[in-house]
Amino acid sequence: MSARTTVYVVCSPLDRVGKTLVARLLAEFLIGDDRNVEAFDLNSGTPSLVDYLPGCTYSADIGDTRGQMALFDQLVGNDASAKIVDLGHAAFEQFFTIAAQVGLAEEARRHHAQLVVLFIASPDQISAKAFAALGRWLPGIILVPVYNEALIRAPQRELYPTGGAALPLRVPVLVPSLARIAAEPGFSFADVRAGRTALGAAQFHFELESWLRRAFLEFRELELRLLLATLGLSRPN
Repeated sequence: MSARTTVYVVCSPLDRVGKTLVARLLAEFLIGDDRNVEAFDLNSGTPSLVDYLPGCTYSADIGDTRGQMALFDQLVGNDASAKIVDLGHAAFEQFFTIAAQVGLAEEARRHHAQLVVLFIASPDQISAKAFAALGRWLPGIILVPVYNEALIRAPQRELYPTGGAALPLRVPVLVPSLARIAAEPGFSFADVRAGRTALGAAQFHFELESWLRRAFLEFRELELRLLLATLGLSRPN
């Protein structure tokens, strides 16, 4: 089977829930596996994805038609690269409104690309209603709730129903001392994974490597479910 493009949109209608962290982890997981990655930064906050991964991240702007066309044309092209969109909360509604208008899900399928929305779950009605709305606006997408355990630990299936390839992802809690280090622009999880970053105490290395293994295993299992869905073998859970 030939390689195909997977488009990941990491999003939430809320600010400061871990969108950029999830986008970073996913990008560095894929890069560490020698995959081609193109990331698009639509986050107005700082630091943003382009500050952490400038080598593969492009700043995008959907404030005008030209910027919209440039971004969406790049997303649906099947060039066997993984595409990651770090979608800031301020651009959430506009992005998905445009996506519905241009038929992004249908265009992705037509180009043999896979559209996966990684939605950062939060225990509030604003997020739950936005999650449900995405399923209506973009039928056919794979809509995956992501539980950032720093915010919410137990899956809330009544707010975020799932099945098949769209089973929840979990991002484990990182201890505050390491979270502060990892939040510094220029810090690379891939460098830690490859042993190129010195963190001082051996305990720091062990804790961060253990955390990365757990986080990356979540992405590995998601990829397996996506492959099974592509082959038509996945079953609802």
